[in-house]
Amino acid sequence: NDGNADVRPSESSFAYIIFHYTKGAGRLAKDAPDRALGLLRKMIGLYRSGYKELLPVQQNRTNPIFCFTSVIDAHSVLRRPDSGAVGEELLGHMTRLSGRVESLRPNTYAFLSVLYGWSSCGSVDAGRRATALLERMEAEMVESSRAGEECISRTTQRCYVLAQTAWARSPAPDKAEGARRVLEMMERSYEMGNMESRPNA
Repeated sequence: NDGNADVRPSESSFAYIIFHYTKGAGRLAKDAPDRALGLLRKMIGLYRSGYKELLPVQQNRTNPIFCFTSVIDAHSVLRRPDSGAVGEELLGHMTRLSGRVESLRPNTYAFLSVLYGWSSCGSVDAGRRATALLERMEAEMVESSRAGEECISRTTQRCYVLAQTAWARSPAPDKAEGARRVLEMMERSYEMGNMESRPNA
């Protein structure tokens, strides 16, 4: 446009269209996940350039992290082979951008979305990548505990179950061993006081 501030797209402008392709009627299109991802990548580029209209300055604004997770989930629900890689890519963007936009700091919900991606894609490295995410979350929990802070990326039972599913759907030859290691991680987390990671039957 010609610089008219009234027509510059905001975070809600992008979110509305992204949600159309990930949660609304637009999700029925075959290329809906790709369209949503393309919009989100453009949004990421604007974040990087310091485009202020995307910054959540109003308390009642939608948390932009939901734009990221909805795109990951749109790939995962279709069990697309790239769902894990897309999730990992967007998690990386969230992590790097969180220094500038605090609301993009990955939380448990964001990690769950990426774990869902790895549990859905069926790639040979899905179990290993999902386990690495669990290890990152557990490390952040330890770091927060040492600092006397509340951790926003605590592991839950669902996190470990998704990682086990990633191993189960992977053609990796060590899938059984990988799933067992995740169970041991869940048991250890529960024994250390994380009630949300209590193993189930």
